[in-house]
Amino acid sequence: MSGRQNTTYTHLENVNRKVLRRQQTIVESRNYVCAHMKRNDPVTRRFIQYALMRPSEHLILVRDGKDGRIVVAPEKEHRWIVRSRPGITAVGRYSDEGWDVELEVGGYFFEIAELERQWHFGFTSYYEVYMWDLRPGAKPLTMYHHIREVSVFAAYGTAASLSLSLGVPISEFCR
Repeated sequence: MSGRQNTTYTHLENVNRKVLRRQQTIVESRNYVCAHMKRNDPVTRRFIQYALMRPSEHLILVRDGKDGRIVVAPEKEHRWIVRSRPGITAVGRYSDEGWDVELEVGGYFFEIAELERQWHFGFTSYYEVYMWDLRPGAKPLTMYHHIREVSVFAAYGTAASLSLSLGVPISEFCR
């Protein structure tokens, strides 16, 4: 990736447009994680189900490792990882053009992921799982915590076991 694609911004709550006026191009990027999970496993199924229940935090795309068909995917307009928007034009006004998607989860992204992978399974009984943040510019640690929480729910299956695994006294859970 070029240096421009690695650039991201931190989400600023109440930013005046005058602050952004000096910026020539706005680039947004999202954190993403690529993983493999065992196929026909109850923990994998629950992980995917719990991740799908949190569409306000992250998005998930699941691809079959055997035939490459997409099992679960968000809508096409939400699949971008890096996008940019031209800033001020030569006339001195903001461009009314939409966003230019530079990298999205799809065919080319799958090829890049395959080329960057340094190891390969000797079998095809797995799912390729791609997760990315819904909000651009989010901290990577936030995504890590979401994945960890969904993993704990999937591994144990109940909210009670999550509370107990995190060290919450039973008396607080039973209130």
